[in-house]
Amino acid sequence: MKKNIAIIVLSITVICLAVSLLLHNNQPNTASVKLNKNNLLSPYKDNEQEENTKLNELAINVKDSPFDAKGDGKQDDTKAIQGAIDHASEMGGGSVLLPLSTYKITSTLYVPDNIALIGLSHGKKGSIIQNEGNGFAIQTTGGHKRVNVKNVRIELNGRNNGIHLGNVKSKLTNDSIPGEMGLRHITVAGIGKGKIGIKISNASHVNMVDVRAGYGAVDNPGGHGLFIYADKYNSGVIVAYDCTFGRVDASTVGLEIDGKVNLDTFNFNGCYFGGELPIRIGLNTYVRNVNFVGTHIEARDTNRKSPHTKMVELYNVIGGNFIGVSLIGFGERNNRGFVFKRDVEKVNFMGIEANGVMSAIYANEGAKLKDDSILQEAKLTGHSQAVQFKGFDKFGK
Repeated sequence: MKKNIAIIVLSITVICLAVSLLLHNNQPNTASVKLNKNNLLSPYKDNEQEENTKLNELAINVKDSPFDAKGDGKQDDTKAIQGAIDHASEMGGGSVLLPLSTYKITSTLYVPDNIALIGLSHGKKGSIIQNEGNGFAIQTTGGHKRVNVKNVRIELNGRNNGIHLGNVKSKLTNDSIPGEMGLRHITVAGIGKGKIGIKISNASHVNMVDVRAGYGAVDNPGGHGLFIYADKYNSGVIVAYDCTFGRVDASTVGLEIDGKVNLDTFNFNGCYFGGELPIRIGLNTYVRNVNFVGTHIEARDTNRKSPHTKMVELYNVIGGNFIGVSLIGFGERNNRGFVFKRDVEKVNFMGIEANGVMSAIYANEGAKLKDDSILQEAKLTGHSQAVQFKGFDKFGK
């Protein structure tokens, strides 16, 4: 009896499932499972277009046929790598893989939306892009959105540039603001005088982790480690963790934030800045909300000729914090820590340690300062002889 009841219940269940499937298949505009461009299962309505809001699962190895990158540092691999990038873009986006090798390029690699360029290591024996061209090694294009570069080392020749996220001259799709880009485990070496390791133009929501841009060219050291610029869109919401921008004795400027329109919201956590002038902010425009936490700053004149080394130069800055900062001046005469030039408001300085700083920790050189900032006296170490405040009256004490 119990066996018969179980059979009846099972039969009714099967009939109900069959009826449900028939009714579902007869419904108009219901979701169906179909293959996308990458032959991956993707649930979308038949009349919907798939949006590229994130990277697809497509992965292309630049050494595989038909791209056939050599990776020997001798053959020009520009066409092979660009071909792999373009193919991934045509398929809707995905990852372009750079196995451990040295890839010589002679012109810029253009990376469109929804592409990740991924190597295996950014060390000296890692996935290396050897730039022998005249421009940037890597340049985003299209809408400048959702581009990621990871585990890649870029070697320059002192006469070219590294990575450019965003582009002031490009016509943007749908006039949308560039952004949602990331750099992870990147080294840019061989930056020459007047050249740039990493440039971010008119772009927002950029995240950087373990990025090293500051190793200068042996015969022509100098240039910028990181240059953030805006002349059309408001560049900002840029975050960096455990990064190096500029190097003492190798760079002119470690970090510069400037442009023709206002920029805002920058956070640097556990980062190093070095060069003749490690940090310069707001030379030609206002920069808002800049924050440096757990920062190491080193300044020394590359040619040992300048008696006026500055570590941080602030022009037009509104809002921000320098908290837990080490200033290293190497005992050069008349070197200064924080130099105020024009309009600095609501910027706080706390937990500052100065080693080998000889002139002043805080130097006012014509700035209009408001009394709503906090300038906490620094701890002097390493034979520092600097006064705490220079060019101030009672402000800051």
